[in-house]
Amino acid sequence: MSNSFASSAIDHLSVGMLIVCIAILWVRSLGRALLLFALQSLMLAAAAVCAGLAMHSTPLLVGACLTAAIKGIAAPVLLWIVLQRIPTTHDVQALIERR
Repeated sequence: MSNSFASSAIDHLSVGMLIVCIAILWVRSLGRALLLFALQSLMLAAAAVCAGLAMHSTPLLVGACLTAAIKGIAAPVLLWIVLQRIPTTHDVQALIERR
């Protein structure tokens, strides 16, 4: 992978991660926020893969795979299981204190 392509891909992925971050703050459903968190984590792993391939760095590729597996798949699945076991609504409530 060429450095210019990797740089462009990382730029696009970082913009995408920023948009997903704003979307996480905007959604009111914990389930949707959890899916967006997983998407953001997978985008981070994809950016690390691009950097690893461009630099021919095996440790960076291993770190990207671990990030995808743990933060992008395992953590959201475990949090989803916990979320399904909570006997309450899964919407985020806005809390504004009165003075």
